[in-house]
Amino acid sequence: MVAETVVAALAMLGVAIGIFSLIAVYAPRTLTHTLDARKRLRRLVTGPVPEGRPIQQIADDLRRALHRHDQLLRNRSEWYVTHEVRVSERDVHDLAEEAAGALGLEPCPATVGTWTTTHLAVRLRQLSEAGLTVPDLAWRGDLPR
Repeated sequence: MVAETVVAALAMLGVAIGIFSLIAVYAPRTLTHTLDARKRLRRLVTGPVPEGRPIQQIADDLRRALHRHDQLLRNRSEWYVTHEVRVSERDVHDLAEEAAGALGLEPCPATVGTWTTTHLAVRLRQLSEAGLTVPDLAWRGDLPR
């Protein structure tokens, strides 16, 4: 009796896996929509779940990176300043994108190699408008090259 129940349960599990596999192969968009709907329902029931680092920590790191960038631009006596400024701008860009994601903003359309200081200034202005405290020099577009 117990063996028949186990066999029946395994057969039902096999059928369920088969149906799921068929849906995944022949209707992936429907499967994705269904799973997204379950995720949205879970989020409605349980409330938002923070992903990533806290926004306060991201904001502090962003302000530190902007300050470092400003200091590098003021200290033009070193031979490696050009490289360091570029690395600093990449750090600022990465932190700005992380902050934008934490605040629910759309990602920057420019890829990592094609963004410019204009993209960066626009993103920092968007972060400022979203409520993040960013130094005025940064989001006005005064980031010199």
